[in-house]
Formats: sequence, structure tokens, C-alpha cells
Amino acid sequence: MSEFESVFRDAPQIDTERLILRGIEEADLAEVLPVTVYDGLQAQSEKEARMMLERIAEDQRFGHTIHWGIALKATNRIIGTCGFYRGFWRQVGEIGYILKPEFRRQGLMFEAIDAMIRYGFDGLQLNRIDAFTRHDNIASVGLLKKLGFNKGYISRNGFQQFSKSSQKPPPDRERQE
Repeated sequence: MSEFESVFRDAPQIDTERLILRGIEEADLAEVLPVTVYDGLQAQSEKEARMMLERIAEDQRFGHTIHWGIALKATNRIIGTCGFYRGFWRQVGEIGYILKPEFRRQGLMFEAIDAMIRYGFDGLQLNRIDAFTRHDNIASVGLLKKLGFNKGYISRNGFQQFSKSSQKPPPDRERQE
């Protein structure tokens, strides 16, 4: 068992109607190559994918990341990845996601991210979830808007921030007299 496989096994499995969000296994390496990204760079070989997955696993081991493979329920084949990245400072999580082109425009990423958001708010008790995408990535911008994210600032490197807050009311505070 690879080092990343033992760490990713600890990620909670999330099932949806058509998908399973699950840990990535050694047997998935060839399937996950086209959707392996770290710090904005996409893997170009299985060796690079393995190195990136090991770095993501290290981030997950330290509690800064939860990384899932997005698998079709019918085949258990990895068609994308998603997760929470860059830590959970002040109960805020940042999501990222990527899907193989042949599986886009079928509502699959909506299904995966919707489940991940519910896990973030209900399971991780996050107060806010952020996502960053290029402002000209029409599909990603549309997905985030459809999921109820609100547009925020544009960073210096041209990425648009989107945020979604938990709908939980603030805790009741007893009046102090």
C-alpha cells in the first residue's frame, strides 16, 4: 500500500445518487493522472501524479486537506477529484475540483460539490466555504452560482473568489444584566 493510499483511506466516503467520493488508491493512479493538480500545476506523468498525491496526502495527514477521488458508482472508475484545501482557519474551507472533459455537462460535478458542501457545513462545522476560479471559466462560475455561492473579490493573479456561508443561525446569547 502506498503512503498516499493509507492517508486517503481515512477520508470519509460520501455517496450520492451517481457518485462515490472516496480515497484514491494505488490502482487509480493511471485514471487519476489527467485530474491530478497541485498548486495550479497539472501532473504530466504517473511519476509526477504520484509525487503530487504524496504532497496532498501529507497535507491531509496534518489536517490541512481532505482529498477525494470522484468515482462513478456504476463502475468505481475515477472521473475527477475534489476536496478542501489550504487548511480550515477560522472554520473556513476552500474547495477545489476538476473533472475529466468527457464527464462534463452532465451534472456530475454539481452532485459531487453539493455533497462536499453539505459535509463541510454539517460534518466539519465550517462557517464558510470559499472557491477560486478564473473569472473567464464560465462553467465553473456557473456551477458555483448554481450552488448558491456569492461572488467576492478578484485576486492579483486573476482568480475570482466565491463564498457560501452556512445557513446556521448564530448561537443564542443570554442577556447579561
